[in-house]
Formats: sequence, C-alpha cells, structure tokens
Amino acid sequence: MKPLAVGFIFAMAAVAGGTGQAAEQGKADGRMSVNGKVVKLSHAYARADPGSLHVILTDVPLSDLDLAGFPDSVIKTVNSGKLNALSFTIGADSKGGVEFGDTDIYDSAFKYAWSPSIKGKDKVELTTLDENRVAGRGRTEKPLTLGETGDVFDYNVSFSAPIRTWEEMQAVRGFR
Repeated sequence: MKPLAVGFIFAMAAVAGGTGQAAEQGKADGRMSVNGKVVKLSHAYARADPGSLHVILTDVPLSDLDLAGFPDSVIKTVNSGKLNALSFTIGADSKGGVEFGDTDIYDSAFKYAWSPSIKGKDKVELTTLDENRVAGRGRTEKPLTLGETGDVFDYNVSFSAPIRTWEEMQAVRGFR
C-alpha cells in the first residue's frame, strides 16, 4: 500500500456504491480481557466516515442501526453486560500515510461505568486496506493497568471486515 493512497482510499470508501452489503459480515478471531473477564471477539465491522475509518470488534452481532450510531447507540447494552467491544479509528497523517487514533474499550467489567481509550499502548497492523475491505490484527504486548482505577486490560484479535460506506450509514440513520 503506497502511503499517498490512504487519503484516496478513505474518500472512495465513503462513497463507493455496492461495497460492504449487510449480508456480508466481517469476522474477528480473538479475545479481550478486562479485570480477568475474558471475552471472545468474533464480529468485525468497518464504517467509513469522512476522512476516517472506524473498525469495531464485538462479541455479539450489531444491527445496522447500532453500527451507524456506535458507540452512543450501544452504551446501555454495554453497561448491562450484553455487549463487549473495542474500536479504533484509522485516518491519514499529514503525509498521506496511515495514522491510528485511540483504541476505545467497551466492557461492563470496568470498576466504574466508563469506556477508556488507549493510544500508542497497543499495536494494530493492517494486511488489507482498500475501498472495500480492511483486515489486520490488533494486540497489546502485555496487560495494561489503566489510570487511577487499576483496571487491567489486554487483547489480541485478528479481523477482516467489509467497509460500510458513509452513504449507507447516513441512510440507516434516516438522513438520506
């Protein structure tokens, strides 16, 4: 993947028609652990927004509406313990190369009802990034102790997901 192509890929993914159909589901294979509670992550989603791509990995399937509104649409479900997820954002840096944003963690096992973010404390590697699909692997090298709460988190998961376009997500949200 040539670095200068990344911005173009995000632009194409945002409007490309016919990619990431609802019938085509992504897959995740791995786990995350919060305070000793291990969760298998088996579902992968990718949502294009203008200028970025959100990758969401979950233990249970998301509806199109939950994907379109993630994370706000699922906070109550996370807090009730019925959904566990992690997500990260992929953007383009000033030179057109790949830049990763925060990795956000959604799990009811945290000591307080919060969803922490980690940036630069995990490693995400992409094997595929084009206008139709994103695939790769994310992990922490060792368990992380988070903030003043002392919560302990780690993960290791591979993923592959079709990219749902901005146009598709706007339609789901009722804006088109």
